[in-house]
Amino acid sequence: MKKVYILFYSNSLGTREEVRDYLDSLSEVLHWRYDIPNVFYLISEENADTLAKLILSPTNRISLTRHEIRVKSNQSDFFNFWKTGAIQH
Repeated sequence: MKKVYILFYSNSLGTREEVRDYLDSLSEVLHWRYDIPNVFYLISEENADTLAKLILSPTNRISLTRHEIRVKSNQSDFFNFWKTGAIQH
């Protein structure tokens, strides 16, 4: 099942472009999007522990939060959210 996560990260993880490129390289991250500094929204079928282990290193700080979003009609309505607005993958 696909889950939505919010990744909050410090600048020690890298620039937005570096984080974006790294997330792009992870097959576990199905889609990502950003709207505001130091935050990425992620869609993954993995659990938060798995994603955190892939992203976290001893020299950076992150917070990875899972938010459950229920869509009343169907999932395609939710995923249309990813096609509007911010930079996305």
